[in-house]
Amino acid sequence: MGAPPLFSDLLPDLTLPVLPPGWTEITPPNWLAAPLAVVVVISALLWSGRIRQTVVVNFLVLGMMLPALNLCLFGMAFHLSHGYMTQQLVELLPPWLS
Repeated sequence: MGAPPLFSDLLPDLTLPVLPPGWTEITPPNWLAAPLAVVVVISALLWSGRIRQTVVVNFLVLGMMLPALNLCLFGMAFHLSHGYMTQQLVELLPPWLS
């Protein structure tokens, strides 16, 4: 008798029919690990419900978590659009400069 099939073997293959260009090459840069870790730790702390003071909760969410999350989102957007943006900015320069 063989081993029973795993649950993951019963699921269909979850692949997108059409992948965007460079989809497999999307990896976040290493410097985004710190703000993402801050977001995860603070959200886990708030999810536990141990902090009951609204001032502390507001400070953690608005003062620390939101800026770290914005840094992650903008950093990833700049990282992904880096090659496209530099080419567009070079085209804006006068011909004698480029």
